[in-house]
Amino acid sequence: MSEFRVTGVFPVSYKPNPFVTGYAIGDFRQGDHVELRRGDEVIADGTLQWIEFHRSSRGEYSFTFSDTISQLVQPGDVVHSTSTAD
Repeated sequence: MSEFRVTGVFPVSYKPNPFVTGYAIGDFRQGDHVELRRGDEVIADGTLQWIEFHRSSRGEYSFTFSDTISQLVQPGDVVHSTSTAD
């Protein structure tokens, strides 16, 4: 199971869902089913919609998630990939 540790959430005017920045551990692919976790609790589930392939100098990535995740995600949350798209 891969995880994405959220460090920031950045709404942009040209996209319905914000860019979510953080550190990825493991492999993620567009279309993966994911769960948003806060502590030990699952807050929401959804999909990974988009991956920014250019990493920041700090090693962070930018992801965009489905509405169910995007409406609730906060810095400090962890997003787990629970399945991989074929």
